Amino acid sequence: MLTKVSLPDIPVGRGLEDFVAAFFQAAGQYVERSIIQRETEEVLELDLLTTAYTDSVPTHLLTEVKSGGWGFPDLFKLSGWLHYLQLQDAVFVVTKTKNKLDFYIEKARRLSVRLIIIPDLKEAAKPLAAVTGIENPQQIDVAVWRYSYWLDRIFAKDLICKKKTATIEKRYSALADYLHAINNGAFFRQTISERMDHLCSVYKDHPNISSRVSAEMVGSSFEGEYAAVENEVFKRTFYECEYNDLQISAYIEHRARLALMKHATDFILFTKSGRHDLAKDSRKLKIFNHEIECSSFESLPVTFREGIEKIKDEPYFHRYPVFWQWFMWAYGGFILLDKEEDEYAHMAARTGIPVEEIPRALEAYDSFFPTPGTWFIDTSPNACIRKLKMFPVPFMGLGAFFRRRIYEVNKFSELSLNGHHTINDLVNWNNAAVSVLNK
Repeated sequence: MLTKVSLPDIPVGRGLEDFVAAFFQAAGQYVERSIIQRETEEVLELDLLTTAYTDSVPTHLLTEVKSGGWGFPDLFKLSGWLHYLQLQDAVFVVTKTKNKLDFYIEKARRLSVRLIIIPDLKEAAKPLAAVTGIENPQQIDVAVWRYSYWLDRIFAKDLICKKKTATIEKRYSALADYLHAINNGAFFRQTISERMDHLCSVYKDHPNISSRVSAEMVGSSFEGEYAAVENEVFKRTFYECEYNDLQISAYIEHRARLALMKHATDFILFTKSGRHDLAKDSRKLKIFNHEIECSSFESLPVTFREGIEKIKDEPYFHRYPVFWQWFMWAYGGFILLDKEEDEYAHMAARTGIPVEEIPRALEAYDSFFPTPGTWFIDTSPNACIRKLKMFPVPFMGLGAFFRRRIYEVNKFSELSLNGHHTINDLVNWNNAAVSVLNK
């Protein structure tokens, strides 16, 4: 049976941040949310950082969202963050207006902050178009990203809750460290090569983390060496669609790969533009009275550096971060093979990569992260689907929901798909997503 869940009519708090973020995402930008810098104490928390990718240097926009009262202290704080992070542009999005609004708008402008007021959330697209560039985004695109962020927050919240309560289990601290590195730790490194190196170092601290998570789930030591995920745990997770710790681990591992791909793209673009100061750090080591200049870039895995070389001359590599963010967290990491041409057409319209270049964009995952065979599984003829290995099922369920909406059908059976299990898989994935959202 197909089950349902609905977005809140009036988003507040984190939900309002997600609402605004979805408009940037629907406009074809790369979105990072809730970035926190902590040292001895919390330094700052950024609501949104969006990246616009063209074939030149990517441009960043810092966005703060507030639903309640606001004033000059908020504008000064955002301006301070802007300069602290050495960014050029910031936006303050609020839902409540003020008297003498023009006065506030001008003061904000002098602080390098654009002020956008959205008194009616139903009409949010038009005022946000000043920064998104799109006045009429497709409603389903905005909705699917709000659902995606909702799932994202549940995964992260469940992990942190388990880390606090199940202190004996070692997997939760390891997974939380990994997620922190992806969301926050890498962002505050000075150069892009240092960000990539940081993520790779965290992986090296916890290699094959999903296999180790599954081992601890069945009573084995997390510290052991395991070549594969426990078979029984794998079946429960990906065949029976059980929401468990392996789903969270798989989610984090794919998040990490996307972050690395994004940093690699930035590295190529800044290097090609001659901004070597931002692309690569430089260190001098003294060995036997000789100074040797090196960089954290040389510490990256050889296969990953080879991946950078493979994609750097592709005509649309600069759109790969946007494409993969859409493919994984909106399309669910899979393709309906009976509708492959239609799938590519929809993806092209949303990601800025032409249909004929999408196969190359899909191959990039294997280029960056080589694995025996490929990262994709073709489940034909039983289910005519090509999907990423070890992809979290609730997000596949979101992808299933998205297909039903973009192909304008009420039931999955109306999609006219081949394969005995194709429709059942889509229904089960959809229900898995709904189950998590209803937690």
